[in-house]
Amino acid sequence: VFSRDGIHYNRSYRDPFIARGAKGLFDAAVIYPINPIVHGDRVLFYYTGGNYRDNTTMRALGDKTMFAVGLATSPRDRFVSFEGVRFSDEAGRKPYSEVVTRTFSFTGKQLHLNLQANLYTGAGVSGPCGMWVEIMDTTHHPIPGFSHRDCDPIHRGGLDQVVSWKGRRDLSELAGRPIKLRFHFRNASFYAFQFK
Repeated sequence: VFSRDGIHYNRSYRDPFIARGAKGLFDAAVIYPINPIVHGDRVLFYYTGGNYRDNTTMRALGDKTMFAVGLATSPRDRFVSFEGVRFSDEAGRKPYSEVVTRTFSFTGKQLHLNLQANLYTGAGVSGPCGMWVEIMDTTHHPIPGFSHRDCDPIHRGGLDQVVSWKGRRDLSELAGRPIKLRFHFRNASFYAFQFK
């Protein structure tokens, strides 16, 4: 479920977050998750799973009924992502994806990204991961020294990539000021950003 305004919601993707197991496995019929646990750079999802969901099925399975505890894991903060375009040499195609935030202010000194590098290969679609970030004022104009051209490109993934502009990482002077961020990226899954 996602929302752009916190009032109207869209449930476009109906695939289960933790899929049931195959026939014969302990979690083939039902899954009952509990609250996730953040442990280091991973999120742990303990759940109870069963191979039956009603009394009729339970009686039919007899001694083969199962209920057990399972564990699914995920890298921290990687529930959903923006997918960057695959680099292409075709004329007229934008060589990157773009995401622009709403106006906000922040506390902290550095911008950290959660990014997975993807390397696609095939006819005309190979190229490295790339991420560039631009800090803008409320009228969509880049703040001097923080344009995407000033940004040191990020070419690898990680849960905690620090962004810099011509080697400069300290953003203290912009803290508390209304800004927008514009992310330019390709061949990457962009999950999250935060200021620390």
